[in-house]
Amino acid sequence: RSLLFALLATLLLVGGARAETDPDYSMVLLTENFPPYNMAINGKNFAQEDNIDGIAVDIVREMFKRAGIKYSLTLRFPWDRIYKLALEKPGYGVFVTARLAEREDKFKWVGPIGPDDWVLLAKGDSPITLGSLDEAKKYRIGAYKGDAIA
Repeated sequence: RSLLFALLATLLLVGGARAETDPDYSMVLLTENFPPYNMAINGKNFAQEDNIDGIAVDIVREMFKRAGIKYSLTLRFPWDRIYKLALEKPGYGVFVTARLAEREDKFKWVGPIGPDDWVLLAKGDSPITLGSLDEAKKYRIGAYKGDAIA
């Protein structure tokens, strides 16, 4: 009985334990226009705080509210600029970003928020058909600089 009581008491005490953060601690969270996950309400490539909306934005706001951590939100372009800031500056983070093997040890990951299906597109009247990704190498393919898909 005493062992059972000790185990239950320990579980109750551990259940109430939580890490404390400095009440002045604040994070700077950076993102880009990537609808429907995150986007500037006005459609521009720069926005802050309440001018940013999207599925991921709602999740991030709720997570930080529950954790009791102060934060600021900024949406800007280009992606490689905000990615570099998150890597170099303490207290900075990025969301939404693709989780790739070469990025794994560079961040503390939270998620996933949703799927990230990558596709190749051509004009509707294009005769191009592909049976594999290797077959696409003979075509000119565009992506924006610094993006995981590039």
